[in-house]
Amino acid sequence: MIPLDASQPIYDVPDPSGIPDANEDRPLPGKELPRLDSGFSPLAFGGAAFSGHYQSEDHIRSSEPFRTLRLALRYGITTIDTSTYYGQSEIVLGSILRALEPEFPRSSYKLMTKCGRFGGNKQNFDYTPSTLRKSVQRSLERLGTTYLDVLYLHDVEFVADPIYPEDPTGDPTRVIDDDTLRAVWGLDENKSRGEGDDKIVAAYSELRDMRSEGLVRAIGITGYPLPTLLRLACLLTQTFSEPLDTLMSYSHHTLSSPTALASYIPLFFSPSRSHFSIPLVRNLFCASPLNMGFFGDRQLPSWTSVSNGMKAIRKEVIKFLEEDEDGKKRWEGGIVDLALGYGFRRGTLSKEIPTVIGLSTLNEVHEAVRVWWEVNEDAFFEHRHVDKFKAARRKELEKEVTSMFERGGWLNWSWASPPLL
Repeated sequence: MIPLDASQPIYDVPDPSGIPDANEDRPLPGKELPRLDSGFSPLAFGGAAFSGHYQSEDHIRSSEPFRTLRLALRYGITTIDTSTYYGQSEIVLGSILRALEPEFPRSSYKLMTKCGRFGGNKQNFDYTPSTLRKSVQRSLERLGTTYLDVLYLHDVEFVADPIYPEDPTGDPTRVIDDDTLRAVWGLDENKSRGEGDDKIVAAYSELRDMRSEGLVRAIGITGYPLPTLLRLACLLTQTFSEPLDTLMSYSHHTLSSPTALASYIPLFFSPSRSHFSIPLVRNLFCASPLNMGFFGDRQLPSWTSVSNGMKAIRKEVIKFLEEDEDGKKRWEGGIVDLALGYGFRRGTLSKEIPTVIGLSTLNEVHEAVRVWWEVNEDAFFEHRHVDKFKAARRKELEKEVTSMFERGGWLNWSWASPPLL
């Protein structure tokens, strides 16, 4: 994390003339992604992959980030998500995008970034309007642009008043139809609950001002706890008499949380379900289909918040997919492929909801696009060839994996965010 008043690191893109542009740097013919009606791409490039959160400095300084982003753009992954919190991510992305301008001018992609969070602790949040404006100006300079397509208040739950149960962990879908839980989470009172909520309202007002000035084109909020996101969406809609332009949720549409986000979608989009005359949000982004690396094929990050019980089931899932009764792999792509397929399929979600995923290498881009087409081709295009046997097998294994989490008592489990003190 780089404080606003600190000197900015310099990122030099390797000389593009010396960077390979081979077959692996080009999309497979006919596999470019479609554009959604909203103008966003169905997959969004997660810029945290270009930071120390997930990658070594050697990787970031190599030609791989340039080649990875170039390939993603060539495939039609034209929505790019980052944050001032993601270390040097904005700097790396901006440097690469400037180098790619001859092939991809600014009008060919959408940039989303976040403001208000500047470190890993609660005291590193600053939602004061003057700080947010300085943050946006720095983001514009870093990204080499005069405007942002989307600007979010980052991780609003850390600033909002702590309206939630003593132990907020567990299944967020229970909250929706339980009057007692709805009251505990504050979902039936569309008003500020204290100083924290007031800070969010003032910060959002500043974002609206920057939108009216043309610095940003859409504004919204991000966070983890779905009940808190719903409560704040209600508060902001009530305060400003308009829906949020966009909202981002993460880790709530995965193999271990198969119905969490889907259960909240009607509340975000349907006025009748949210008791408003207008929707709460216009656009929704779904991030982290691998649950912050939980369904990755690497060692779990040290800062992961998932429980030991879930980690034990993860081991069972990996073993289950690795070998069947005949000693053969149940699913060739393993846990990553299966999790991506579930996260990308729009079955229980609207196909207008893009998925944000971190991509670090050429192979990850190719694989993400391959899996996206495998699970969505029939949804976006009629009369395309779909391997019905493989599709049925995929869904069968997804069902078994989610059942493993359900039997263990961890289905749709959400961790405490912010952590309990």
